Amino acid sequence: MLLLILIFKAAKTMEEKLKASGISYEVHIYPGNAHAFMNRSPEGVKRRKDMGMPDEDEASSELAGPDSKHG
Repeated sequence: MLLLILIFKAAKTMEEKLKASGISYEVHIYPGNAHAFMNRSPEGVKRRKDMGMPDEDEASSELAGPDSKHG
């Protein structure tokens, strides 16, 4: 849980720096998703399941990018 909190804080810090820079950006945070959840390859799915990570959030995978289903 501590790792997730640290990752979330790092993402928010990056978002603040991007905002301050004045450049165009888009940040998405995917609560409840494991690392590399957008890797939809059979190997990626198996690896997460073997590690007990959730892997059923298709909507987040789609939002992560058009090629995310292909690993």
